[in-house]
Amino acid sequence: MLRIITAHTSEVDDPEEAVAEILTQIEAEQGLLKNSVGLLACCTDFIYSGSMKMLCARLPFDVIGISTLASATGASGDILLLTLCVLTSDELEFSPVLTEPLTEQPEKSIREAYALASGKRAEKPSFLLVYAPINNMGGGESLIRMIDAATGKALLFGSLACDHNFDSHEACVLYQGKAYRDRLILLPVYGRLETEFFFVSIPEANIQKQLAIITGSEGNVLKKVNDVNFLEYLYQLKLIQKENAGTPYTQDALNSIQGIPLLVDYHDGRPPAARTVYSVTPEGYAFCGGDMPVGATFALGSMDYDDILNSTRQALAQILDSKKRNGLLISSNRIRSFSLGPDPLAEIKTVKEELGQNIPFHLCYSGGVLCPVRTADGNTLNAFHNFTFAACLF
Repeated sequence: MLRIITAHTSEVDDPEEAVAEILTQIEAEQGLLKNSVGLLACCTDFIYSGSMKMLCARLPFDVIGISTLASATGASGDILLLTLCVLTSDELEFSPVLTEPLTEQPEKSIREAYALASGKRAEKPSFLLVYAPINNMGGGESLIRMIDAATGKALLFGSLACDHNFDSHEACVLYQGKAYRDRLILLPVYGRLETEFFFVSIPEANIQKQLAIITGSEGNVLKKVNDVNFLEYLYQLKLIQKENAGTPYTQDALNSIQGIPLLVDYHDGRPPAARTVYSVTPEGYAFCGGDMPVGATFALGSMDYDDILNSTRQALAQILDSKKRNGLLISSNRIRSFSLGPDPLAEIKTVKEELGQNIPFHLCYSGGVLCPVRTADGNTLNAFHNFTFAACLF
């Protein structure tokens, strides 16, 4: 059995009061079981104020998490908020671990950390939660490949850290009260745990029919499309102004295209994946959320206010059709919130309205989502997503 307890605080300036609010809410539940772990999400203000560090020191269990744009539980949801989700169980075992810095030998760092977390266990974890930095991974697929190689393709779910900045330069993962911008957190869960995964992205009707061919790239760096520079390609489509297509790169170019989904078809049996542009180089190359291999094709998509909320409701309807009610972890890509314009918390409000008190949940916005997908031949693969609302149901 797995039980989820959630707590929150909006008190930023007084760490003592913030910690007291969280502890009071947890104690009121009177439900901590034999083994527990805390999942924390907060805006960076709580890190700088010392509240996050103090809270982790006061809790009687390990705490991991990420910085985020906004987070929510059934009781509250906001930007200036710290939320805590406690996973607690008599049967399940939680084994969180922090990698060494990923800057030099990321594969080795992940492999050694997972070996430390798994100890002498022969079995795979029934579930693997991952919190990762956004700027040190070389794209989502690269991250997935390294974790799969270390864990034997254990089923995983997780989020990339983010913040309120376009380039997420303050984003960090959180481990035992400390913040890191160059490390990865793994949480293997051992024991019998049944999970269901749900995700929604760009509505099919919002995907353009015109396909572009990737003709120049390196990993997740998109260089040429249809044999022209990426920014020149966008200029040809009148998506950016001419002065933004040259060098030096201007922030206006990125601001213009970060909200435009690239629906990439890898032609390898996987469903097409939505990709975002994280940054653009002075040469006009785009650092994307995932692999952009030569020969793959993509179509441009779009999402407006109604598209985002309707897709969220679609996922929630599927979740409520399930018989599982122990708890729900939700990761939604921050671009969805940015695209909601003057109502950036509309998706959070929708989740709270649709779920009500039926399922305890913890939602955080992310720089990218890790969630399994089904391939055309019926297999399940760990995958990376942008522009996506994803959930893991217990």
